[in-house]
Amino acid sequence: MGAEPAPDAIDPDAPAANWDLRMAPPPSATLGDMLRDADAVLVVQLLTDVTERHVTEWRSRRTMQPRSPMEGMAGIGRVADIPSPPTHRTIYSFTVRTAIRGTIRPGDIVRIARAGGRQTFDDHFPRQGIGEQFVVFLKRVPELGAYSHRYGPATTFRIMNGSIHPIWRYFKANLGRDTKDFVQELRRMVQ
Repeated sequence: MGAEPAPDAIDPDAPAANWDLRMAPPPSATLGDMLRDADAVLVVQLLTDVTERHVTEWRSRRTMQPRSPMEGMAGIGRVADIPSPPTHRTIYSFTVRTAIRGTIRPGDIVRIARAGGRQTFDDHFPRQGIGEQFVVFLKRVPELGAYSHRYGPATTFRIMNGSIHPIWRYFKANLGRDTKDFVQELRRMVQ
């Protein structure tokens, strides 16, 4: 029998542990707000299942640690360095079909990093399949030489049978909307 992994061992192929709601757009956010906040807005298609894995080792962070419950209530304690766990990402390569915002052009390959691993998926942000198309709002991540989904699944829209399907609960009013109309509206907002 193989050795059991340590309880605190990180599974490099696990998805992000629960998508961080602090990264969600404000409830009052509009598509225009998301468009202005993105470095690139594209219609992309996944043409290969070849991915890259990237692990970022973060430095320790300083934090106040109380030595007793009384110190905790008083907000005092000793300063301690707490190691941050590494961040695992999978980087997918997509072909750009349409560029709505940014410097990337149709036909270019764009690398999109996603928290977690390539073997599994998060219920809120399912793994994309080969041939699938999406409208994505992206932010540049210079240290990866890639982009990442701005607000994760909240600003990612799957294209199915010519219509828009928001991945998560935000912007559900666009569910079933014609893709061409959706893209045209985004282009008008950019101008």
